[in-house]
Amino acid sequence: MTRHPRRPLAFTLIELLVVIAIIAILIGLLLPAVQKVREAAARSTCSNNVKQVALGLHNYHDAIGRLPSGTVERLDGNDSQADRRTWVLMTYPYIEQGTLYSQAEAHTAAAGLGGSTFSPGRQTAVKPLMCPSDPVNPKTVTGSSPTDTNQQGFHSNYVGVAGSGFFDTPADPGGEALNGVFYAFSKTRLTDVTDGTSNTAMVSEILLTRDFSPGHDIRGRVYNCAGSGGVLATTQYGPNQTAAADRITYCNGTTNPKAPCTPLTVYHSLNAVSQDKVQSVRSYHTGVVTVGLADGSVRAVSNGVTPSNWQAFGTRAGNEPVGDL
Repeated sequence: MTRHPRRPLAFTLIELLVVIAIIAILIGLLLPAVQKVREAAARSTCSNNVKQVALGLHNYHDAIGRLPSGTVERLDGNDSQADRRTWVLMTYPYIEQGTLYSQAEAHTAAAGLGGSTFSPGRQTAVKPLMCPSDPVNPKTVTGSSPTDTNQQGFHSNYVGVAGSGFFDTPADPGGEALNGVFYAFSKTRLTDVTDGTSNTAMVSEILLTRDFSPGHDIRGRVYNCAGSGGVLATTQYGPNQTAAADRITYCNGTTNPKAPCTPLTVYHSLNAVSQDKVQSVRSYHTGVVTVGLADGSVRAVSNGVTPSNWQAFGTRAGNEPVGDL
């Protein structure tokens, strides 16, 4: 009877290396698919968030008879008004954040204009105002270090569309006559959107910046606009572009290359010089940004949208044709 040698029960070194290589290849093939699924889910959540904000704005309009003011102060840094509240904060009661809104209003009543800046609930993150694709979230502080006591609260990814140009011009340095839905002291009614509510951008998204060092960045800050327009954006420049940096007071252009910004001089004068302040729409979604329209619907707009169509999309009554987006 012929005896056959018994096969060893363990893997040989070569077999083990082959198995490891196969597993590595499979993981390499699987990882991009997982990332795509994860981003698709994040993009869907972001779209739902924008939808919730847009519907909240419509509910505000139904209750008050107009949309909230983009800011309750000029956009050139003039502090004569000093009311730092923003359209985002004023929308809180209509997106199920009434308690935080009441805290801010009570603090404003007690401290006077600008009181919302240090509302006791200011560092509470509001999930429907954060895009899950942005790794900076939740951003609840602004100061130069985590222990800085001058922290002025939660920052949102979602901004109001102020029009198609700059926040300040020689003719309108305070940004009180911009051609979008939201601007300084705006009181826009949906009937004012004569370009058609389905053809007009109302809200969109920006990228946040982690700012402890070497500076700070107030873009998206809900409780204190600081005369900057940080909760507003325009369609002056295309979506998701980095060639033209934002120009905002109190911004940091070095910590997030996807959201460059040139910090501007602070002016506190009614005769402030126009500085071409601007903030552009950006996202981490591949090739698109999310936009909430004035009719309450939501649309993904491609990075490749033509400049003329994109700018027309930002105006409320420009009478320009809006082509493919």
